[in-house]
Amino acid sequence: MLFSKIIKITLYIFGALVVLMGGVLIWAYQYRDEAFQYILKEANQNINGKLTAEDFGFTPFAHGIGVSFSLFDVHLQDTAYAQHHVELLSIQQLTIQIDAKSLFKKEFQVKSVCFKEGKATVFVDKNGYSNLSIFRSRNSSSNNKKRDPGALNKILGNLKDVCLQNVSFALENVPKNQRIALKAEDLTNYIHLKDTLWEMELKGKVHFDELAFNKKRGAFLKNKPTELDMNMTFSSETAFLRVFPSKVKVYDDTFELKGSFDLAPKGHARLEIKTDTIHAARALTIVPKRLADKISQFKILPVVTATVRMDAQLFQRADPFVSIDFQTKAFNYESPIGPMMNVTATGHFTNQANPALPTSDQNSQISAKHVTGFFYGSIPLNTFFTVTNFDEPFLSMEGNFKAGLSQLNGLFDDNHFRLNAGKATISYCYNGKMNPIFNEKT
Repeated sequence: MLFSKIIKITLYIFGALVVLMGGVLIWAYQYRDEAFQYILKEANQNINGKLTAEDFGFTPFAHGIGVSFSLFDVHLQDTAYAQHHVELLSIQQLTIQIDAKSLFKKEFQVKSVCFKEGKATVFVDKNGYSNLSIFRSRNSSSNNKKRDPGALNKILGNLKDVCLQNVSFALENVPKNQRIALKAEDLTNYIHLKDTLWEMELKGKVHFDELAFNKKRGAFLKNKPTELDMNMTFSSETAFLRVFPSKVKVYDDTFELKGSFDLAPKGHARLEIKTDTIHAARALTIVPKRLADKISQFKILPVVTATVRMDAQLFQRADPFVSIDFQTKAFNYESPIGPMMNVTATGHFTNQANPALPTSDQNSQISAKHVTGFFYGSIPLNTFFTVTNFDEPFLSMEGNFKAGLSQLNGLFDDNHFRLNAGKATISYCYNGKMNPIFNEKT
């Protein structure tokens, strides 16, 4: 008897679920076209442009208790599209998952959004016009529906994640000579909204084409595949994005990243990047080639631990400020006057040695202190040097060699003489052009 009752109750519950699911399915298909038109209408009433979609798909009970709507062949154009012919957004599929309970109230509470196969292009032309004007408020004298300040929060307040699959992004600022281009190959942003603060966890693969704050000076992350694991917050009120300690993997090298992006009209991007045990030659491939070439000309590229700090004006035509602190691992160096073995150094680079002057090659400086090693593998050396003006490098250097005389025997032919006791100390300094410091002929 008890078992029979359990079976009956189970069947009742199952039957009720079937009826409920069938009811939701019938309701959703009944309002399918209405929902499609509602989405387009609401979007177009709140933008200065045009949103179109070729087709509309519907999937009930997607990812659990929810309903997914997919817009296919989606295009977003600003009002000046006929003149510049650049779409702000062109996506093959835009899928929006809606909370099922909100549908019964004829409301749309978005749970997740996914963009697949397409591109987004933001530009500022030579006259200062940007296609982002599509999001500016419409003329208050128009007859269009006024925006409800809480409408966006009502729709997106329960948003949990945004994913991008094979979506390219480009930002081209012609007056500032800036370009940012990347492709989100498989990227998901997990989101939690607290009032006006968006807490975000960004994970996935992104291929950077370039990150150029001034194209004439070169680009960061030129043609670099990356994996992101980032924690951030974004304030919609202040347009301020904060990046908490996060990890970015470039090829096989992992970097720690933190900083902020102030998206105000005179905003800055301020970043601090740390790396532990990376070969300098690989590290330099991340910075602009012009800067990397300037540093590489000194032909000292050991394995290093480094901290890079960058401050870039986002909407101004200026070179980003770059500061690098580094500590080398032990390395060998073939100097013009002989081999130096087991060399270690602590150093610093900046492209704004004089804070009163703008960032430039002329205002760049690299300094190394606590440089120690062994000349010819046996003579202890200590030195300090500074190189300024990377266009015409100027070197200031001082140091010393200190050794017992018996340590010097390896430098001479012991068939002629041998040093048995005593000490040798050589102190030196040099101030002048870096090339040539030493001329083998003279």
